[in-house]
Amino acid sequence: MNKDNFLPMDVDPSKILEAVIDAFYLNQADKTKIYNHSVGEDTPFDGEQLKHMSAWAAKMDDLSYDNDILFIQAAGNIPENIIRGMIIGLDKPYPNYFSEKPTRLSNPAQSLQAITVGSLSCSDYEDNDYVAIGKKGEISSFSRIGPGIWDSIKPDVVEYGGTNIINKGDNSLTTNEDVCPDLIRTSPQGPAHARDEIGTSFSTPKVAYIAGAIQKVLPDAPALLYRALIAQSARYPKDTSQITKEQKKMLMRQMGYGLPDVERATHNSKYVQLL
Repeated sequence: MNKDNFLPMDVDPSKILEAVIDAFYLNQADKTKIYNHSVGEDTPFDGEQLKHMSAWAAKMDDLSYDNDILFIQAAGNIPENIIRGMIIGLDKPYPNYFSEKPTRLSNPAQSLQAITVGSLSCSDYEDNDYVAIGKKGEISSFSRIGPGIWDSIKPDVVEYGGTNIINKGDNSLTTNEDVCPDLIRTSPQGPAHARDEIGTSFSTPKVAYIAGAIQKVLPDAPALLYRALIAQSARYPKDTSQITKEQKKMLMRQMGYGLPDVERATHNSKYVQLL
């Protein structure tokens, strides 16, 4: 990544993935099995691209299959100027703008072997001037949606990654700490945690944590079982019993299987056992 947290244009991400797996899996006795991948292109993967897997996503799938590893992949973020353009220029308020092509998944989130993670709003914030785009438990303003390649369910799951707030007067977008997730900091300067960023880059590691918890319980199980346990532990944050078939279809495009839960993913309950 460069100083602006972007991959340089002259870097092949497939080669980077190969180098990472060489360093942390193939050439290690204590092999790393789970890889958080909060990086991707900033444009939608759509149209003719949905008929053919990108080289980046294909490399993730190949490495996953060949080495029994699991990538946790960010769905990608819709830029603020695109969101505002759809709200004003297309007269598509939230959540109606998710019907537009600029909201589709970014590369390599269409990877079939990876768990692709979208984002949920974590606040019902509103004051005299601003209101959160999406209430708590609804899709974040920026979270890219599916379906994936060949109409696969993508994102697979969602986690809390924050949302934008919108000015009630001019429809400008910004954020404040009330709509940002609480993030742990590892840099030597500054606080140990802060609420100052939003994005699928921050919802994705929360699912990687669940994958790690599963590995702790089932260290010798295949990575695809981790993927399955995460998916089966997921639930939609809000009641869906009264929504229409079309609304359910859009919900799956936005949230996949829903919000996963580490307890359900790693333990049976008194009344439910996963076989």
